[in-house]
Parts: sequence; C-alpha cells; structure tokens
Amino acid sequence: MLIYTLTFNCGRLPVSAPALAPHLFAALQSGSPLPDLLFLSLQEIAPLAHSFWGGRILDSYFEPFLDAVELAAFAASPSSSVASDEDEDIYTLSAIHNIGMTAGLLFVKSTSTHTINGIDVAALPVGFFGNMSNKGAVGIRIALSSSTQHTGETLLTFIAAHLAPGEENSEQRLQQWDSIMRYLTFRQHIHTACRRSELLGLSSSLYHPASHLILAGDLNYRTSATSPSQDDVHSLPHPASPFSAFRPLLEQDQLSYLLRSGTTLHGLSEAPISFPPTYKHTITSSAKPQHWRWAAHRWPSWCDRILWLPTLGRVESLGYEALPLLPSSDHRPVALALEVQEGRWGVEELEMEDVRRDAPVEPLGEGNGVVRGVARVGEVGIAGALWGVGTWEGECLIAALVVGGLAFVGWEWQWGARLGQKLLEINRWGRDPLR
Repeated sequence: MLIYTLTFNCGRLPVSAPALAPHLFAALQSGSPLPDLLFLSLQEIAPLAHSFWGGRILDSYFEPFLDAVELAAFAASPSSSVASDEDEDIYTLSAIHNIGMTAGLLFVKSTSTHTINGIDVAALPVGFFGNMSNKGAVGIRIALSSSTQHTGETLLTFIAAHLAPGEENSEQRLQQWDSIMRYLTFRQHIHTACRRSELLGLSSSLYHPASHLILAGDLNYRTSATSPSQDDVHSLPHPASPFSAFRPLLEQDQLSYLLRSGTTLHGLSEAPISFPPTYKHTITSSAKPQHWRWAAHRWPSWCDRILWLPTLGRVESLGYEALPLLPSSDHRPVALALEVQEGRWGVEELEMEDVRRDAPVEPLGEGNGVVRGVARVGEVGIAGALWGVGTWEGECLIAALVVGGLAFVGWEWQWGARLGQKLLEINRWGRDPLR
C-alpha cells in the first residue's frame, strides 16, 4: 500500500490550488502509481479569528486543497487509470478533522480495492495557556481491508501537529508532546458508517498496539536556541543553494538531537533529510528560487517534518522532499512517500521496547473538560474581538452598530426632550392660580 503524506503551514492565508498542484506529488518516484492514501497535515489554515470560530467558515480555506489534490491526481494519472466518467474524482475525502488552526485531511483513491471498516478521530489543543487551539494535534485513524489480499485488516493512525514556535521554546515543545501522548483520545468519527472494526476498539490512545503511526506537522524545532545576529544572517547560504551548503546547520538541528537521545517523539523515525531548511522565508509572490530570501530574525530551520513508527520491517520510505515555496507562506511544504505492507500483527510480535507495548507515559484520557470548556469560551471571545477589528466584514458590522447606536441615542434624546417639555407644561398648568 502506497501512502503519501504532506505537511504545510499555510500562513493563515488561502492556498493557491494551481500553485500547489504541480508539486504536490514531488516525493513520488518517477513512474510511481498514485498513492492509495493521501494525508494532508495543515497548520495555520486560516486567520486566528476564523480558526477559533471554526465550522463552515473554514470551508473556503479547505476547498483549494481539494482542488489541488484533484488537479495533481489528474496530471499524474496515465490515461488508462483515469476514471471513464470525467466528473468522477480520483480521490475521495474520507475524513476531515480540525481543532482551531490545525487540521488533517485523509483521502482514499476512488479506484482503491480497499474497504473502509471504520474511522476514529481525535483532537487536542496545546496552545495559549495549554488549552487553546492556536496550537494543537489532530488524529485520524482508519481501518482498511483489501479485497485482493487476505492479510487481515490494516490500521493506520495519522497525526497532524503544530507545536510552540521560537528558538528558545524547546522545553515547551517537549511538554506539548507529553500532553499529546497523555491526552489525545480517539473516538468514532460521526460521519462514518455504523460498521466499525473491532481493531479500533482495542485502544483510544496515540500508540495503538495494532496500528501504524505517521506524524506530520510544523514541529517548530530550530537549529539554534537563540535568534541570529545581522552578521549571522549575511553569512547564510542562499535559500536556493544545494543541500550540501546546509549540512553544518543540520548538525545543529534540535529535533535530530532529541530523537537520538529518545527525549521526544518516542519510537518515531525519520528519513534522511536531503533538502534545505523549510523555514523561515520572506513571503514573496515570485515562484523563482533566485528570488527567495531568509527572514532576518530567525535561523533557517527544518521546522516541517514527517516521521513514522517502524513496524517489523513493514514500512519503507520511498521519498522525502520539500516542495517549492508558495506565495502564501513563509514555510515550504514537505512530503513523504511510504510503502506499507498490509495486514495486522499480534502484539506479541512487536519488539519488547516497542512503544506500542510499553508506552513512555500512561494515557489519561481526554483531560479536564471544564478547563477546555472555559478555554473554548475564551477562544470565541478572542475570535469575536479579532473578527470585529481585523476583518472587513467585522469593521462594517461595528460601523453599522455604531451608526445605529448613535441614531438610537439621538432618537432617544429627541423623544426625551419632547417628553420633558410636555411634563414641564403640565407642571406649570397645575400651578397656575388662574386655572
């Protein structure tokens, strides 16, 4: 089974489908068939106010990705593999889930011989005060069976994550991962059919004993614990330089060190990095690499990463690439192609040190719902305030309320003045001795 994962920090702006589509499958080998599954991990999908509101207001930010997937799929499909009905999509969006600014979208190829036996989803905010959804993790877990191979069900868990920014916040990122391991809890996706695999019910935590695991996101690990000086910035290789120019910088990568020491992302592996840093570029409308520039206040870093949990030799990396810079973001998207052997395994087959047998921390369920409820109220309040002062629609509404309020006050004042005059006349009439 060919699985393709892409992570992209959207920069709070709508993506251009025509700009993304030609590069979407850049990590596939030449002549490779289209992936059976496609997972998109998206961060900063929309402005903060829109993301905190959530719901249908985010549709206009998700739709360009659906368009980009279809454009890319049709461009990469041999004519023999394209459905005869021109209106039939090559990919079906099987699940979409988000919390605040972080989202996961899972597509299954429409001509796939696999049957979906259930989907579970999960979401956990880890942002402001530890409970707001400007940062967070989203999970989609899917059970599949093949009609052509009798190897049992295949369980796959996809995680989209966005951790704390900043060179100096490595400790906070460690704490956020600890929260994800403890509190990210899966439950049945409300939009799936009633049929649900028994495998899904074995565990609701991050490390499912019978599931593959793929993590993708803006993990925000940097190449320094401090910001660069002006001299540092001037000495950096150009963003379009070959990867070899950035090898010394990669040696300072915080995440690589933490993975080697087993401090975070426990049990996960990453393919060798062979592309330049993905962050932070100055936003440019030019697609030409020679026009790319590094931002002056950040060290170039590999913030955008995709990792997976090795399973009994059943997972093979086929390509790990950074896509070109898009005009809406200061991050480059990153994509990974994996070949996954289908079928299930027994827990006893896993190695003793496998995190699915012995998790680094004890899962604690969904945590304190009251605290999250209070945080949600705060999000709505922040969204309302930001929407009012930060959007054209909000400013128009505020202007209308102000004008309406002033008109109402003016009407009240005039009505009150007339009433006062009448009362004064009545009072004088009552005291007039000639009356």
